[in-house]
Order: sequence, then structure tokens, then C-alpha cells
Amino acid sequence: MKWKTKLTQVVDTLRSLLLAGEWQEALPGYRNLGQILEVSRPTIEKALAELTAEGLLAEAEIGKRRKILVAHHFKNPGSRLERRMKIPPPDQREFGRG
Repeated sequence: MKWKTKLTQVVDTLRSLLLAGEWQEALPGYRNLGQILEVSRPTIEKALAELTAEGLLAEAEIGKRRKILVAHHFKNPGSRLERRMKIPPPDQREFGRG
């Protein structure tokens, strides 16, 4: 069995979360990602650089959250919790109608 480096594990985890639709428009900040994944900021920065090179994320902009480029591939937009609860996307909800 081949051992994976911490960086490879973080890249794989973030890729899976992105493709599963965990976040829709932008990633949480570096600090939050580091706490979620229990890794340092430099590891997060390297992982995000790899995912950017793969075309899953937009280039970083100073003072802004990293935009997700794969969100348009999802057939059912909305948060992961909304999808689990089968809540329709905002543009298809019936609230306030009728």
C-alpha cells in the first residue's frame, strides 16, 4: 500500500468536497479550511494551488474568497444539506407565491 502525503490527502479531500457540491460559489477562508481539515495554512495554500491548476478553482484575489469554477456542473444547485432534504433550488421554490 502506498502512503499518501498530507498534501495529497488534503487535495483529494477538497476535490471530493468540491465535486460533491459542499460549497457552491466560494470556499471558506484559509483559517476555516485549516481548522476543518486540521492542517496548516501553507498546506491549504499548496492544495488550493493544485486545485486551481486543475481548473476547479479560480485564481486567488487579494481580500476575496477563492471562487469555485465547477459549481455550474451540478444539476441541482443548493447546499449539500438542501439536497439531502430535497429542498428545491432558490429559483424553483414556491415561497410567497399564490
